[in-house]
Amino acid sequence: MVGKYALDKAHFPLEDSLSDAEYLKVHKNWLSLMKVSSEHAVYSSWKVHHNRMCDNPDMLKWSQEWWSHDKQLHSSFMGCLFIIDPDSIIYCHQFECTRLNSWMNLPSCCSP
Repeated sequence: MVGKYALDKAHFPLEDSLSDAEYLKVHKNWLSLMKVSSEHAVYSSWKVHHNRMCDNPDMLKWSQEWWSHDKQLHSSFMGCLFIIDPDSIIYCHQFECTRLNSWMNLPSCCSP
């Protein structure tokens, strides 16, 4: 049974089926939820993360990697609330690892 305030996942599309525009809209909704339900510092750090994704000139080129990076952050956040520091080594390292993993998984005919 779904709790009184729990969301029923059956009413939402799979994250992997979203277009880039839909994904960013969902992320804006996440930010709206954060704004009303968390401390200002937590919301502000997630807003900086969102802006970093949106302001990246290669966002469309690396959208799947940004999604994966973002999904890792969300999963960690659900386990233990934290303030994102997009300037931290850990944040940058996680995104670079995601990009490297993506590049390593390309078929050999596509790899440079």
